[in-house]
Amino acid sequence: ALARHGEIIGAQLLDGLQTLTHPQIASLRGAGMFLAMEFSDALGPNGAPVPHSANALCGRIVEGMRARGVLLGRVGRQQHILKLRPPMPFGAAEAREVLAALGDCLESEQTA
Repeated sequence: ALARHGEIIGAQLLDGLQTLTHPQIASLRGAGMFLAMEFSDALGPNGAPVPHSANALCGRIVEGMRARGVLLGRVGRQQHILKLRPPMPFGAAEAREVLAALGDCLESEQTA
């Protein structure tokens, strides 16, 4: 029952993540309730990548989510990948809250 619950909620989270937009989202992946959102460096005015901009963006998103009551981590050699690992009691209502908060963070980053 717990494994099936993880599959269902994980699929809902991954589907929700796929609806979120930001120009630096490079990829999404997930297996059960282990999910990741990878960011690429932003492009500067000359079209070249801005070094460490994905790292900085992830840091701001982690802090923005913390301010919204959601704890996320980041991984990767450049700390440019958000990782979501919710606990097993996590349900559909919590998934919606996380997705709404992450959507708000990404939207505020695009208007900043």
